[in-house]
Amino acid sequence: MKLNILFLTLDDISVLKFFAYSVQESLGDTSIDILEAHSDEEAIKILKTTKINLVITDMNISTLEPYEFHDYLQLNPSYKDIPFIFLSSDEEDRIIVISKRNSDFFLKPLNIDQLTDTLNTILKKEKSTQIDRNNKLFEKPQLESIYQDTNIIETLVQNCNCKDKEIIVKLTTKIKEQLNLLRL
Repeated sequence: MKLNILFLTLDDISVLKFFAYSVQESLGDTSIDILEAHSDEEAIKILKTTKINLVITDMNISTLEPYEFHDYLQLNPSYKDIPFIFLSSDEEDRIIVISKRNSDFFLKPLNIDQLTDTLNTILKKEKSTQIDRNNKLFEKPQLESIYQDTNIIETLVQNCNCKDKEIIVKLTTKIKEQLNLLRL
C-alpha cells in the first residue's frame, strides 16, 4: 500500500522525508510519498490530482492560513475525511487545534513515534475501507443482478444468427458458474 502525505511548509522537508523513510521500515509493505506545497494554491492542485492520506501543515507558514485551509478541506466532501496534523513549536496552538474536526497537533520537533502511530491508524482505516469496498462488490443482490444479466445475454445470443454464438454461450456459462461459486 502507498501513503501520500501532503506537507505544507516553507522549511526544508528533508527532516520529514527522513522520518517517512524511518517509519516506512516499521510499516512493512507500505511506501510513503511526501508531496510538498508552499501555499494553499499548490496544495489544492496536488489534492485535485493525487489521493492524499494525510495533510501536515506547519502553523508558521506565512503563505497559508492553516486553520482556513483545514476548514476548506472539511467543507469539501472530497477532502473532509483526510486526517490533518497541525505542527507547531508553540504549545499554545494546541488549544485552537482541539476544536478542529479530524485533526491532531504535534509539537515541534516532530516525534517519530507520534508519526508512526498516526500512519498506522491511517493504514488500518485504509485497509478496513478497502475490505468494505471488496465485500460490497460481492453482496448477494449484486450477484443476483449479474446472474440475471448473464441469463438475458445468453437468451439473446441463442436467438441470434451469430457465427461466434458457441463462444459467447461458453463464456456466459463460465460466468454463471463463477457466480454460483461466489454465491456460496
